[in-house]
Amino acid sequence: MIVTLTPNPSFDLTMAIGQLEPGELHRADSAVTEAGGKGLNVSRALSLAGVGSRCLFPANAADGLQLKSLLHASSDDQILEAQPIPIVGLVRTNVTLAGADGETTKVNAPGPTLSGAEADALRAAAVSASTTASSSWLAACGSLPKGIGAEFFGSIREAVGPSVRVAIDTSGKPLELAVARGCDLVKPNQSELTELTGMTLRTIGDVVKACRAIVQSGVGQVLASLGASGALLVTEDLELHAAGPEVEVLNTVGAGDATLAGFLAAGGDGPEALATAVAWGHAAVQSVTTSFVPPDQAGVGAVKVAEPVWDTVLKELGA
Repeated sequence: MIVTLTPNPSFDLTMAIGQLEPGELHRADSAVTEAGGKGLNVSRALSLAGVGSRCLFPANAADGLQLKSLLHASSDDQILEAQPIPIVGLVRTNVTLAGADGETTKVNAPGPTLSGAEADALRAAAVSASTTASSSWLAACGSLPKGIGAEFFGSIREAVGPSVRVAIDTSGKPLELAVARGCDLVKPNQSELTELTGMTLRTIGDVVKACRAIVQSGVGQVLASLGASGALLVTEDLELHAAGPEVEVLNTVGAGDATLAGFLAAGGDGPEALATAVAWGHAAVQSVTTSFVPPDQAGVGAVKVAEPVWDTVLKELGA
């Protein structure tokens, strides 16, 4: 069982358009609303691959029911348990415009403001779920809504204790403070690594150095997603780079969540997990929405895992 926590979930509205022209009227070719938020994306992907998951998120009664309905409609609801944690505020709506050229424009709403009691209840639910459900991982993902302090993820790491491995996928100060608490896994992209370490990242070698600095600070593993340049896994004993064949990119939103889901689904450590992470990320960018079909073993086998070639120039900003 993998538990996911999404402190700031959303209704994700994705509209497919021909080409974005600022200031002009656009008529979408299609429009799809999904249950969104990084942790919910991870749980959805896990369920589609047959991996049991419990996803926790704050929502009022009406929004909670709608999110559960949307989530179960796009996943295997026999192995995915959606658990809303009651709040008063409204869940936000995020909008993605997916162009025919593969370029996406995303506008994220800020979300509700949680009271101190609501924040405490969310933290308590995450700790309880991950420590009483034979959980192998707790994946705490995404931004924090107003009312929750930046130390939130780090405090959960301390509260669950060593019996549960904790993966953090966030950015900014919450990521910095989670790293300081010594979490088991962080999954930054290129821009998040730059912000966290202050390093300029132009090559794979630069990324390895940045990941190594994070591991030396007390983090167990760094899974760095690098978009078209693949992904890196750095631990105390490993430095591995994985890349797959070129694919047609339809939508990059949620690709990083798919990468994390694939890594956890394959056990959460080692070269096989890294290959699975990259294969799932590639599958995700080929879907217009954040829901996708996880690849089979043949798809994972198409990903090449090797020691990183340090002077390889990064292709583009990571997802």
